[in-house]
Amino acid sequence: MKSKLLCLLAALLAVAACTRDQDPGTGKNQVITLLDNGKVSEGRGSIDDYVGAGKHTLLFFWTSWCHFCKEDAPNIVSLYERYAPKLLVVGINDDKEESREAAVDAIRELGFHFPQILDASHELLQQYEVTGYPEYILVSPDGSILAKGGRAAVIETEIKKVL
Repeated sequence: MKSKLLCLLAALLAVAACTRDQDPGTGKNQVITLLDNGKVSEGRGSIDDYVGAGKHTLLFFWTSWCHFCKEDAPNIVSLYERYAPKLLVVGINDDKEESREAAVDAIRELGFHFPQILDASHELLQQYEVTGYPEYILVSPDGSILAKGGRAAVIETEIKKVL
């Protein structure tokens, strides 16, 4: 009986830890946007605020500790600058909750002026079946996935086809 209670308690704690980045009342994640003055704007949002909202969307899954993400950062910034406002770019940071400050520091360092959804629970990672970083997913205005790729140069070919 005691071991069952311990297992139940451990499971409840794991669920609680995985959902800290979400607002329990709305299921919305924390969204951070880097402002031109170097400060960050923080709010709450959902992937549904961006995907399927009538515009092509590029999702960029990344972490602050990923060497390849940092290496490819100038390319995603370039895509954002060249294709906005026709293309909505949204970063999805998969750092753990305790690494939030590292994520914010990386957003500043890398110059990500597009919205960043903090996905410490990895819900979006699972929803979009992301298996590595960086991962780019191009989504149509109706929300269907058009292309997936691990580098900006690969996904840009697909962007050019639809814009």
